[in-house]
Amino acid sequence: MNFSSHRFFLVISMLLFGFALFAQDKERLHRMVKSLETTTNDTARIRLLDDIGWDTSYSNLAVGLKYCNEALALAEKINYEKGIIHACNSLGAIYLDLGDGNKALEHHLKGLKLAEKNKDLQAISISCMSISNVYISRKSNTEALPYLLRSRMLSEELRDTVNLIKIYGNLGLAYLHYPDSSEKAIIAFEKSLSLANGRNDLNESATAMIGLSMAYNMMGDTAKADRTIQRSMFLLDSLENRYSLSIAMEEYATMMSERGNFAQAEKLLLDVQAIYKSIGMAELEKDLWKGLADVYEKSGQLQKAIDALKRHSELKDSLTGENVLRHQRELETLYQTEKNANTIASLEKDATLSKTILTSLIGGCLLLLLFLFVLYNRSQLRKKTNVQLEKQNAIIAEKNKDITDSINYACRIQEAILPSPGILKKHFKDAFLFYRPRDIVSGDFWWCTEKNGKFLIAAADCTGHGVPGGFMSVMSAAFLSEIINEKGVTDPAEVLTLLRQKVISSLKQAHEQNADTSEVKDGMDISIACFSANNSKIDLACANNPVWTIRNKEVTVFNPDKFPVGIHHNELMPFTPKHDELQPGDMIYLFSDGYADQFGGTEGKKFKYRQLKDELIAISDLSCDEQGKILEQKFDEWRGTNEQVDDVLLIGIRV
Repeated sequence: MNFSSHRFFLVISMLLFGFALFAQDKERLHRMVKSLETTTNDTARIRLLDDIGWDTSYSNLAVGLKYCNEALALAEKINYEKGIIHACNSLGAIYLDLGDGNKALEHHLKGLKLAEKNKDLQAISISCMSISNVYISRKSNTEALPYLLRSRMLSEELRDTVNLIKIYGNLGLAYLHYPDSSEKAIIAFEKSLSLANGRNDLNESATAMIGLSMAYNMMGDTAKADRTIQRSMFLLDSLENRYSLSIAMEEYATMMSERGNFAQAEKLLLDVQAIYKSIGMAELEKDLWKGLADVYEKSGQLQKAIDALKRHSELKDSLTGENVLRHQRELETLYQTEKNANTIASLEKDATLSKTILTSLIGGCLLLLLFLFVLYNRSQLRKKTNVQLEKQNAIIAEKNKDITDSINYACRIQEAILPSPGILKKHFKDAFLFYRPRDIVSGDFWWCTEKNGKFLIAAADCTGHGVPGGFMSVMSAAFLSEIINEKGVTDPAEVLTLLRQKVISSLKQAHEQNADTSEVKDGMDISIACFSANNSKIDLACANNPVWTIRNKEVTVFNPDKFPVGIHHNELMPFTPKHDELQPGDMIYLFSDGYADQFGGTEGKKFKYRQLKDELIAISDLSCDEQGKILEQKFDEWRGTNEQVDDVLLIGIRV
């Protein structure tokens, strides 16, 4: 069984925080909120704010974050170190659930430092446990282990069963991540379950059962896996723990999909999506639609797969904000609403008219005259309405024209900033560029320059497409020019590091994280290559985008670092430098994911990287001009009548 990083993190965020995001007693929470209104003692207010934030963050992460931040601010104001420690641990758990591992680690390390200063063994143990959670969520088990072992030692010394339950859950998850360690995982989860049952802690028991079901499923014991996860789901449902229930449901859906039970998987994932939407977890809801697209594709529901992928793309774009397109949709909605209102008004007039006719037949000439008068007024009203509609249509047409003109002008600006394809053929004996934006302007872009006798080229895929993606591409191209042409940096890994700093700083990503779960997460997937003066050597750095080289029909894959250029829980990790010796005739390919993700073919499925690689191998010995024509023709034939899903960028270079 293969773990997706998304699912692995979700299970951690629920299993290892002891259901931190679950308000166990609504009446208790109500009492605490009422007490806060009358409590004037600062230390008592800090405890109340922290407890309220901890309990409410399950149903509303933003509200929980607000209360815990207030607790931390007040504790720091009066220098109440115990309150600072507790608030830091609460904030760390919430930030990790929001997907911000860096903020989580920052708060947990701050709490650990104060706990060590005060020699508070209980607080040290909890902080170490929390820090191990962050590292495990990043799959950095080597860094997590020292904190995990220290926490276990202190918990056993303090006989802290509560923390030991979480520690064994951590160990179980760590074993699940390693091959052939399912039995060790089962032992760890059973230990966690035994301790939880001993405390009659139903939440922790349900947690351990989810872990056990995952381990059973990995070992192929599907019957045991199903029974165990169904027991957990029943227990969580009875506890009204919707968040944790959604995690169990998503894991069960994955099991069902792997076994070909796509209808059950679809139902479970749609229920999970509704829960994520209701508690404001936009990032998780966005990713869930991509999971649904995979289920639909595997089950042959190709139109639903396309619709789900579009919904994923729409949510992704909505998090970055497409104000221009949204304004246009609002204008169209306004026009349709007014049109519908006029239609209803006309129908209501017709009903009144029918009644008037019936009355006139009974009442005689006087009512007949009245009816004629009504007809005249109705005619005048229709004329007036038509004039108003014509004016409204003219306004809408003019606004749409303004919007389209603005986007076309943005396209000309983007084309002016990006390099000319002729530069490639000037530097290399053979090269091609296949570049096709989905909309007028593109979130994909390519960039190249010569510096210090070297030639650098980049292929990038910015967040979103259309106008937002275009803004990101123009800004990023300007940053690359500053870093390479002005500062003289030519090492690709160092270029990406400096580019990441520029993106985060310019978009204020490191300073605007607040209670809003739709915080700016713009960035890009990018690969950059630096050719030596005689093209005999290539240096590379890749962020989510790989680079392929083909020599004598053999492919060498330069795998990327699994994080983008922008805000991310791995944003402090360095980019990995890669090198290769080139020979005359070698083909180098840089690309975005648009070609491989396009739906089409006879079955309406994605093109996929495997097929793209096979196609490039087959045509690699042709001239680059021929390769470019073949790839463009192949893309159009594959897409057929389907919509283009994303921007497409593919660069081929022969040395």
